[in-house]
Amino acid sequence: MRQVVVFALFSSVLCAGESRHIMKTKIGEHQLSWLEQFPEAKPPADGWPLILFLHGYGECGEDLDQVRKHGPPKLAAEIEQLGKCVIISPQCPKNSWWRVKALKSLVQEVTARRKDIDHNRIYVTGLSMGGYGTWSLLSQYPGFFAAAVPICGGGDPLRLLKNRPPVKQGIRNEFLPDGLKRSAKTPVWTFHGIEDTAVPVAESQRLVDLLKAAGSDVRFTVYDGVGHVGAWEKAYTDPVMWTWLFSQSRSKGASPVSRSNPPPTHADVAYGPHKANVLDVWIAEGEGPRPLHVYIHGGGWIGGDKFRKGDPQNTWLSKGISYAAINYRHTPVASLPAPVYDAARAIQYLRHRAEEWNIDPNRICLSGGSAGACTSMWLLCHDDLADPNAEDPVLRQSTRVNGAAVAGGQTSIDPKQIEPWLGPNVLKHKMINMAVGERTIEGALRNYDRYRALYREFSAWNHVSSDDPPLFMTYGGDMTLPSKNAGHGIHHPVYGVRMKERADAAGMECHLLIGNGEVSRSPTYRNGNEFIEAILLKGE
Repeated sequence: MRQVVVFALFSSVLCAGESRHIMKTKIGEHQLSWLEQFPEAKPPADGWPLILFLHGYGECGEDLDQVRKHGPPKLAAEIEQLGKCVIISPQCPKNSWWRVKALKSLVQEVTARRKDIDHNRIYVTGLSMGGYGTWSLLSQYPGFFAAAVPICGGGDPLRLLKNRPPVKQGIRNEFLPDGLKRSAKTPVWTFHGIEDTAVPVAESQRLVDLLKAAGSDVRFTVYDGVGHVGAWEKAYTDPVMWTWLFSQSRSKGASPVSRSNPPPTHADVAYGPHKANVLDVWIAEGEGPRPLHVYIHGGGWIGGDKFRKGDPQNTWLSKGISYAAINYRHTPVASLPAPVYDAARAIQYLRHRAEEWNIDPNRICLSGGSAGACTSMWLLCHDDLADPNAEDPVLRQSTRVNGAAVAGGQTSIDPKQIEPWLGPNVLKHKMINMAVGERTIEGALRNYDRYRALYREFSAWNHVSSDDPPLFMTYGGDMTLPSKNAGHGIHHPVYGVRMKERADAAGMECHLLIGNGEVSRSPTYRNGNEFIEAILLKGE
């Protein structure tokens, strides 16, 4: 894409590679200038897809070069998929906020002027303030976009800013909850960093819950140890996200299914009484009942979703291993024991349906990262929760599994234990205080005597014994102590070191991979997948 600078009012003067435009809208004196980037090649028969990109508050003003600081306009020459679409990047005026009517008018102007746009493949994405704008567009104009990718945004900016100095002028809340519900059929993939202090992850979670209640299969990725800026840096450089986005078409309705993304055999199956108690399961083909791999997502127990990028179920189905992924209640809604007990019930439910779904109840392994790893290790080491006398037949099933392969997991969540292990920064991670329903770590420590039993009960380190199934743990290679920050602390390799010491002393089989084997490796398995495959396919 080459750059040619042109200023015009609803300009129809197009130059190779890139144009700049100015548009006055009917909303008072609200004025938008925008950067328009487009391929130089001949368009396909249906035309180019179009992306509307909305920047954050820091890029407001009158200098169009600011809009290429982040996201699609910055990455247009680096990401192959972006070189095959038209990118419209408006600039919001200084001391203002995105106005959805103006944005819709902009898209309509561009698509009316250009004859090389595929009207069924018009997408919107934005970061921070642009994430808010993306959600507002979805709520105001259901069905207008083929898909959306809001990043670290929310619904009502006034609610977020009500206790902050009035540094932002002209902010209007144009988000309509009922309108978002009517957008439930629009494919949405949203991203947020759990360490975001500018826009809390709960802002995205609230809208994800709203969409799910309306029947949407919205995808939600929460990045552990990532803050505000890191969320869009990771999302916009993820080729899986771009492949997903450009596969969406308004003419196709829901997300198309391909060989690389097989739909669940059973989707959003309720395994418990709460709206978050749902799971997906993919049933593998093979002779006899199939072993099962269960994935428990991370997110600090604060957010996240059972969808996992890269569609790992394909790996396991090709080996004759069925795959399940579960959702559970998050601690902002229900603190411990809710997230972990929900996961335990999901295992019991899968066993309850084992005969019907051709699952071998005696061959089940777990995996998960961060909080999902913490839950997996607890289930691996804890005594069986089965109650043979329960009226609910699900609760009569066993919670024991055959093994677990986890990444970056917390082997203890007890602040009085992990601070000596890792230093004070680990306590800055919200997972530790939110686990017991406290908004701050100061509150959790002040009331520690009240929470001591919970912290100890849900730390797998306290449940290790010789009869526990084998465990494979993976961690990054940064062994620096004390931990550098909250994200480093909550996923620190010392968690694994302490767990292996405990397991070795008890006679439990335990494998530890640190830094891709540069610090520690297993003498038997190269990675967690090889470990799970060996356990589940033993004897076949």
